[in-house]
Amino acid sequence: MIRIFSTLVLMCIALLCVGCAPGFPTCVREHARQQIIRWGEIHSDAVTGYQVTAQAELFGVSQTAPSAQVVLAPHGSVESIAYCERLDMVRHAFLDVQALNVPGETRRFVEFSNPGNGLEMRAVWNPEYETPGNSRFRVVYDSLETMRLSAQR
Repeated sequence: MIRIFSTLVLMCIALLCVGCAPGFPTCVREHARQQIIRWGEIHSDAVTGYQVTAQAELFGVSQTAPSAQVVLAPHGSVESIAYCERLDMVRHAFLDVQALNVPGETRRFVEFSNPGNGLEMRAVWNPEYETPGNSRFRVVYDSLETMRLSAQR
């Protein structure tokens, strides 16, 4: 009896460990495992923001100049469901608004890239002005910020 009980306990622990193992959310396909969603602000060519990888890992991003190296700082992870929802929002926003680049001293951006496929898309807008072109990306940006604030450290 004790042997059966201990076997069941070990099986449950093994299942829990497998279920908790790091991996990719269900919305990430094999060909998209290098994709990155990045968002933030640009002030006089200095970039500060965040990125989330295909494994739902969140990083802080900073770059002091366009030619400077990008510095990443781990910030934990986001829920798989939240990641998949934001991924869908980002993809649809880029399909709806295919070109957005507004100059200004301060700019916000949302970027989607998949180096494995050679794909890179970026929307840049001036946060001082709301236009029909940037309204979709403002919603995406705010949603990404909400996801970031609920990240697990």
